[in-house]
Formats: sequence, structure tokens, C-alpha cells
Amino acid sequence: MPDLSVNRMPFGIPRSRLVTCMVIILVFPALWGYTLVRGEVGQQGPPFYSTACAKCHGAEAQGDGPGHSDHLPPPSNLTLVRNTESMTISIIENGVPGTSMPAVPLPASVIDPVLRFITDQYPDTTTEWEVPWELENTEPDVVYGATLYVTACIDCHGEKGDGKGSWAEDPRIWPKPADLRARSSQLGRIYAIVSNGRQGTMMAPQKRKFPARSRWAMAGFAYSIFDSSSQAEIQVPDGMEKKTLENPLSPDDKGAVDSGEEHYRLYCAYCHNAGGKGGFLAPRLIDRQWDYGGGTDTDLFVLIEKGIPGRLMPSHRQLDEEARWRIITYLRHRGGKPDHLAADPVGHSGRR
Repeated sequence: MPDLSVNRMPFGIPRSRLVTCMVIILVFPALWGYTLVRGEVGQQGPPFYSTACAKCHGAEAQGDGPGHSDHLPPPSNLTLVRNTESMTISIIENGVPGTSMPAVPLPASVIDPVLRFITDQYPDTTTEWEVPWELENTEPDVVYGATLYVTACIDCHGEKGDGKGSWAEDPRIWPKPADLRARSSQLGRIYAIVSNGRQGTMMAPQKRKFPARSRWAMAGFAYSIFDSSSQAEIQVPDGMEKKTLENPLSPDDKGAVDSGEEHYRLYCAYCHNAGGKGGFLAPRLIDRQWDYGGGTDTDLFVLIEKGIPGRLMPSHRQLDEEARWRIITYLRHRGGKPDHLAADPVGHSGRR
């Protein structure tokens, strides 16, 4: 009779060898098929990216697509961006309010390969950031950076770095400050943003306020609080439209301009100098270069009303709305126009 012991099956085949053969026969085809499907899905990423994203972000995801120069803030260089999966998906699905990044209606089956294609672009290790030589080989003082964060960043980015500071609560301010737990980058790029600001947003350059070592520490702290497991998503107008404002006065109205000049001399000229020419204490106001936002009616009205936390720019809540509009009208008359790519009064982005 055949050996029916626990270690052998009929015909004398060892039980362990039979189990191994069954695993190979049953499991390997399934794994092979799964691998093929994943490969096919992964290959869907580039063509969908080319269709939906490359016009702005560029064929190589470097933010240099043929339409990149028409937008403010400019499209992100995705080879330098480190977002969590949850944040990236929410940006694809909802867009980024206050920018030209639209919601992209991709089918659920396509989001995964596009997501993987985007995340595979990071990091670009070829970019050389302008970091002072004395800081290049030093680790940022994160503890000191946390102290500076409270001084200069907390009003926008919030106590937890979630982008929900007091400024973020204002429905007139878009795009919202970044959630630093879910949106990050290379340390050199964060230092560049801290130093030079982010054009078209309320993120202003800090290089006139803080020395290089302090900015390096701030960048290090922002870099340190990134959490790859964060489920945070992009902030969107929760059931309401973006609130935008439009100046009811014309820069050709001599009475409004003269009245605005009087208010300007009383409340603004000490820092911004006569005629809005700017100086050591505050920037020029009669061109199209803006440190905060894009110089739109909404941007200027909010800045006059709220001031700028941590800077010399105080709040002028004591001025009524008409007085604020008259100051803005005077600046418009003097040449202080919105950036040519900034949102227009009704909130659309792009060239006008």
C-alpha cells in the first residue's frame, strides 16, 4: 500500500513539495496578472498627465509648460514639490482656489496612475539653491526656527502649521496659506520661498526682515513639521463663493484722487514716502510689483484694513470703507496697478 504518513501523500510525493507546487500553480499566475495590470495602469499616467497637466506644468513637470507664463502664482514645478497623497489628490479633484489651478475631472481609475506619475517626479536633485556659503553645510536650528515661526508665520500658517491662522479665516484671502504638514519641498526651495516670497500670494519675502541664518532656521522648522501620513486636503470655499471686492471709484475722478492723496499723506506717507515711491521702511506702491498678493482691489483693501502681522504695516480699521477706497484710487492714479496676471475684480485668473 502507498505510504500515507503525515509527511507523504499518495504516490510517495512529500507533502511539503506538493504544497510548494500548488502555490506556484495557483498563486504565480495571479501575481503575474496583477503585475501586468499595475504596469498597464502605471503607463496610463504620462498620457493623462500630458492631456490634463502639461500645458501649465510642462512635459517634464518642471512648471514650464507653454501656458506657464500666463498665470499668477505660476504653476508649481512638480519635481520640487513634496505633497502627501491626500493633499495631491484633493488638489487634482478641487483645484487650488485663488489660482489658475482648476479642478481636473479625472475618472477614479485614472487618478491613481496620474498620482504615481506626479510623485515619481520628486525629487529633482539637480537644482542648486542659492544658500549663503556659511549655511550650506550646517543643519538649521529648528528650535530657533520654531520661535521665529511664532513671530512671523503663525498668523497665516496657524499654531499647528495647518494653514489655518487668523488670516486664513478671511473669505477674501485666496489662495489660503499652505498646510505645512502636508505640503513641503526640498529645504533649499523652502529657504528660497521664505526669502523671496511666493508671487501672487500673501506669502511675502522675509529677506528684508530676517538675516540669512534666521531664514534658514525658519525653513528648517517648516521642513521638519511635514507629516507624510497627514490626511489634510486643500482648503476650498466651504459652500460659498470666493469674496472679491471692486473699487467703486475711478482713478479719473479728480475729487476722489485728491481726497485719497490727503488720506495717503496722513496714514501712509511716513513709511511709503511721498507719492507712494517707497523707501527703507516700506515698498513702492506705484508700479505692478507687489510683495503681498497681486495688487488687486481685494488685496489692497484687505491689507489696509488688517495690516500685516509681524511687519511695520499696521491695521487701519479706523478708516471707513470709502476712505480706504480713496487711498486705493489715489495709488491707481499714480500708477499702482495690479500685476498684469493677477485676478481681476470678479476673481478670474489669467491675462486681461
